[in-house]
Amino acid sequence: MRKFTITLLVVAVLLISAPGWAGDFGGTWNAEVTESQTACEDLGRDYVGQYVIEVFQSKDNLIVQAQRPNVRYVGKLIADNPNAAHLQATYVKDGGYVTELVDMEFVDKNSAKGGVVWRWSDGVYACGGSYSFILTRAQ
Repeated sequence: MRKFTITLLVVAVLLISAPGWAGDFGGTWNAEVTESQTACEDLGRDYVGQYVIEVFQSKDNLIVQAQRPNVRYVGKLIADNPNAAHLQATYVKDGGYVTELVDMEFVDKNSAKGGVVWRWSDGVYACGGSYSFILTRAQ
């Protein structure tokens, strides 16, 4: 009986201490690319600067729609860390395909940070890079 009571107490503490904002990520966000590196000549992805994105959420599924360039990222919240997500996008650019893999974490209900690794290939040549970003919820 004692082991059962302690287990319930631990579960109750974890539930009470969980952030109240977890899972509420939909809406308009301002994105700032803070660092960008590329091994591709004349194919920078994404340049340092500011962008606006839309986040759509249905349970643990996320879609992030970037405006410039017009790219849709699709992914999921991570089961054991529901304030973090993995997303992916593939699109055509400069005669080849770009694939981006995104890891991001919502720091609180109004901010997030993350990083992207990307690869471009036309079937013969390939190169890639990475960039870091921060997000702030638009008011």
